[in-house]
Amino acid sequence: MTVQQSVCVRNVYLRFSQISISLFIMIRSILFLILMIQVSSANTCNKVSKDHLSVYVTKEVSINNEVSVIAEFDVLCNGKQFREPMNLHALYHNSFYPVMSSVDNSRYQVSFSIDANKLPIGINKIAIYDDDSYSQIKKLKRSADNSDIKIKPSFDVEFDNKGIQNGAFIKSELVAVAIAVLLAALAVQKKSLICS
Repeated sequence: MTVQQSVCVRNVYLRFSQISISLFIMIRSILFLILMIQVSSANTCNKVSKDHLSVYVTKEVSINNEVSVIAEFDVLCNGKQFREPMNLHALYHNSFYPVMSSVDNSRYQVSFSIDANKLPIGINKIAIYDDDSYSQIKKLKRSADNSDIKIKPSFDVEFDNKGIQNGAFIKSELVAVAIAVLLAALAVQKKSLICS
């Protein structure tokens, strides 16, 4: 092999190695891009819904006039249970409440207290919003024209309020004080009879 042929072979080899390195970098970039698209699409949910709903509403108020509402539910994404972390927000009577998730993101819970007089009897709806809808509502509320906010919630949580009882007609604290005063008066009377 002549010197000229060996230089030609070396140039071909160098050119081939440069092309293969460029090709490797391009393939690696494409694979990374595909992976990032898969990861980002895995965390998005097109159709959010609820399942396995359980709601607790205080049935009786006695000391204070506040009613507690606790709603617990699963989140479904496109009909399948969604276990990725998702920030949700609950809207009830124009107040937002945070929706908390369990450690494994299998169950979500929202809880709040409201004045018993402000809780209507019958079916009540708690609107559940995702982060995007929540931020849109906040932006609309900050703008000048917030009179008609109509952003559709991800889903609603409904509960039935059958009415709240006010507890005993006479509070137990009042009965305890009355008995204590009566016993004290009786003890003072008996003491004065013994001393005389």
